[in-house]
Amino acid sequence: MKKPLLFLVLLAVVFNSCQKEVSVETSKVPSVGSLQNDVSGDCLPKNVVGIYEAGKVINGTNNYIEVQVNVTATGAYTIFTDTINNVYFRAVGIFTQTGLNTIKLKGTGTPQNAGINVYLVQYDTTECSVAVETLPAGGANPAVMTLAGSPNACMVSNTAGNYVAGVPLDISNTVTIGVNVTTMGTYNITTPVTNGIIFSGNAVVQAGATTITLTGSGTPAAAGPTNVVVTVGTSTCSFTVTVTGTTPVTNTDYFPLTANSWWSYDDPDGYWVAGDSLTRLNIGAQTYTGNNQVYRVFQNQDETTPQDSSYYRKAGTDYFELTPADWYTGQRSFNALVVADINFLKQNLITNQTWETPEYSGTEATLNVPMKLKYVFKCIDANATVSVNGKAYSNVYKVAWKPQIKLGTATTYSDEIVAMETWYAKGIGIVYWKFTDPLATTTYFELNMRNFKVF
Repeated sequence: MKKPLLFLVLLAVVFNSCQKEVSVETSKVPSVGSLQNDVSGDCLPKNVVGIYEAGKVINGTNNYIEVQVNVTATGAYTIFTDTINNVYFRAVGIFTQTGLNTIKLKGTGTPQNAGINVYLVQYDTTECSVAVETLPAGGANPAVMTLAGSPNACMVSNTAGNYVAGVPLDISNTVTIGVNVTTMGTYNITTPVTNGIIFSGNAVVQAGATTITLTGSGTPAAAGPTNVVVTVGTSTCSFTVTVTGTTPVTNTDYFPLTANSWWSYDDPDGYWVAGDSLTRLNIGAQTYTGNNQVYRVFQNQDETTPQDSSYYRKAGTDYFELTPADWYTGQRSFNALVVADINFLKQNLITNQTWETPEYSGTEATLNVPMKLKYVFKCIDANATVSVNGKAYSNVYKVAWKPQIKLGTATTYSDEIVAMETWYAKGIGIVYWKFTDPLATTTYFELNMRNFKVF
């Protein structure tokens, strides 16, 4: 998972480390720093702003990308991308403060072709990547279309997935229906909630008779035929899916690593991803080898677009995440990459059980002094029953954890500026995650489980 944007907000608001742009002409001394990125090379965070449509010129006011730089020496900067699809992004200015700075790279050019292009952002000796999607010509406008079969049964060409009472739908639950498009463009369709489920979809469609695919979500409440109504403009049609009886959960892990399992969470403030929801998908049999270990790959995405990846493994009864050691700190970070294999969860916890990670060492990026970092964990409840988004979960581990640091010549550890609490449900995984101040007097943000599917 990419480093939550909460930390960036904290540093921007609490520590006033946001960039102050002045004329480059006032300083010729180059700054020193590094672009923030995850272990897969994606910029961290990355924010793509504006609509990109083939054949339409973009402008830096409405079309830009934002990246973050950890500045270790103030001075002039030039941050730029390569030119792809006749478009590039660039920013110039002066860093007047060290620490984390968010930079806006203004877009220039006229994209020629529709598709997703990955731009390489470069600053000082570092680089990271940002994906930008270009819509087809005319694709930025709403499509004008009607539903084939309206006002009766939808013209369904395919229904996929299993529908089981009490089991959340996943990305395999889809329905493909016919439409007649008079003007090409985008569509965004969401059906009303019926028997606890909805179908939704958004994409670009070309003019003519074609099909669109809607993906199901939610949890069927009862077995039996479920009639789903679809509305586009003034046209309406319906289709039926058959929900069967319940199937018990057989996985007993508190952090399942089974292939194709997925989880979705409310993220309305976009701390993890750009949209209002985060989806984590355990990609098939895909693995990643690092730190002399083999990890399962989890893809993190918003409603439509993959953002980055996270890497997890299980050894015996312990769960580990491969990540930069300072990934979950709020204020302090290392000036160079320190890779960690964080033991974030244990399988057979008891209430009040504690553990901690090894000590990670390096140089603090802002103060340029030696820094040691570790994470401490405590199971505050090993058998909780909780309710998240109106759903009850039992057999839940509540784990409180936080980073601690030693700076310079300090001989004892002190708490960092953030603390976390994560709830893990047996056979399901993370159902809740919150970030607080060290005294837990203020909750900065929360992630609440929406739906999941564990195989």
